[in-house]
Amino acid sequence: MEIINNINNIKNKIPAVVTVGNFDGIHLGHKEVINSLLEESKRLNVKSILITFNPSSKEYFANDNNDVKLITTIEEKKKIFSNTKLDMLVIQKFNKEFAEISSKDFIENMLMKYIDVKEIVLGYSHTFGKNNDGDGKLLRKLSKINEFEIKVVEKIKNNDYNINSTNLRSLLATGEIEKVNNILGRNFILNGKVISGKQRGRNLGFPTINLEQTSSRKIIPKIGAYIVEVSINNIVYNGMCNIGYNPTFNGKELSIEVHIIDGDIKNIDSDVAVKFHSWLRDEKKFENEEKLIEQLKNDKKKCEEYFFHKNN
Repeated sequence: MEIINNINNIKNKIPAVVTVGNFDGIHLGHKEVINSLLEESKRLNVKSILITFNPSSKEYFANDNNDVKLITTIEEKKKIFSNTKLDMLVIQKFNKEFAEISSKDFIENMLMKYIDVKEIVLGYSHTFGKNNDGDGKLLRKLSKINEFEIKVVEKIKNNDYNINSTNLRSLLATGEIEKVNNILGRNFILNGKVISGKQRGRNLGFPTINLEQTSSRKIIPKIGAYIVEVSINNIVYNGMCNIGYNPTFNGKELSIEVHIIDGDIKNIDSDVAVKFHSWLRDEKKFENEEKLIEQLKNDKKKCEEYFFHKNN
């Protein structure tokens, strides 16, 4: 997969099927769009091009009182898209100038200027352009004038979940991580580097990896304890993760700590990825260290039982 920054850097005006969007989360609905894009590019024997934005349009239009966090950062998107059969990923800079472009101008004076567009694929509810004035109806009109096909991917039917980024954000905020994973079609992940902690976990008999997120723009799930896996140097360990403020020790800063239940890894010199599996419990303040240790032992037992049943 070739990665291009900005549409105007595409060379040779290649024939292609194109889709455009924020793709935050790259959930099952997005995957359906990508699969349709690949199918159509194969049918027409042309390249497949996915165009996304950095920052996302939601981030750009967010104000100070509505700080939008990402379900998937641009680096995570690159990694996920690279595992598909996409021919090209275009990362378009979203700025004031770009935000002022109407949907008609975007199609006719940007897409068609730099790409020989044979077909545009979009999700059933997708809109684009200034004031979101671009939709399937407009595309049908433009397709007749400019001689390209369009394909609208219908909503995935799922009786249990609304498959969209808005619902993902709500579920992450309430810690419903298993529902999140079902909508994503994979596990939610936090990436970060290991930083020095206060060694409280080690003193309690539960040493932890203290994580600093790779991106401050990444959304963090609800405060509490989770069953997780941790990838370190491409080796995966079972673990339990606590996101919170350590109220038993009157902590003031948010921390992300992971205890590996099947080993004690020291001197980690690489970034780690924490893959979330299931919710354990809310964070709480314990009367003393003994009560906290008792709870941690119970948490660890639940984690061990979870992975035993998962792997058997």
